[in-house]
Amino acid sequence: MKTLLVPLDFQSPSEKVLRYIEDIFVKHEVEVRLIRIVPVDDSRTDDNIRAEFAAFENRVLRRFPLAYHFSIIRGNVLQGIQQAIDSYKPSLVIMGTKGAGTTKALMKVTNCPVLTIPEGSRKRQIKNIAYANDFNAV
Repeated sequence: MKTLLVPLDFQSPSEKVLRYIEDIFVKHEVEVRLIRIVPVDDSRTDDNIRAEFAAFENRVLRRFPLAYHFSIIRGNVLQGIQQAIDSYKPSLVIMGTKGAGTTKALMKVTNCPVLTIPEGSRKRQIKNIAYANDFNAV
């Protein structure tokens, strides 16, 4: 079984990613790991964050056809995502983006493939793949 790692912020880009996953992976055997990275200095308790997830789940995941698990990770966003990658060993990280800052930084520090879904994208299928490479040896 393949594992997909999805960092969530409970905003519209997260919703778009989940719709995309549903359309593309519904016929595949995948497990979806949903994670919420929360800064260490955030005063919300894990119970508060789980309540936010429950509202998101009720709104967005009510009829989601794939198996999923939700986890909370406290810390820096990039370190938290990398921690989840190390723990869950996903085949792919899928992130929604409003900008490209976090995603670009993640691609520089991880060995896991990262797929980004821009907030404004209306596409729901993979038709073209761009492969960017600087052709430098790692």
